[in-house]
Amino acid sequence: MTRTLFIAAAFLLTAGAAAAESEQSAPQAKFSYADLNLATSDGVNTLYSRIQTASRRVCASYQEDSQRDLGAVAGYKSCQREAIARAVSQMNLAPLTQMVTGVSAPITVASH
Repeated sequence: MTRTLFIAAAFLLTAGAAAAESEQSAPQAKFSYADLNLATSDGVNTLYSRIQTASRRVCASYQEDSQRDLGAVAGYKSCQREAIARAVSQMNLAPLTQMVTGVSAPITVASH
């Protein structure tokens, strides 16, 4: 089974057609996680590391400008946070979400 994830740069936009068009043309990174056992903490940690690396790649345009512009530094950090959040949300994997947010999934208790 092939398991890949696309991660796209997050650009803060207004709304409407421009937002949809920009999201489609936003830089993207693709990586595989088929080799990981996501039932283990090592597998989840490695997946998160790959997500972070991909977010750095897709947000690189901000980083290149950050040497000259403090606004670009904030843009880079914001882009990276949003790209990671989107990837984690796409994965919908409780241990990954818990690791990133520090919040565990609610426990449902059945009644008798």
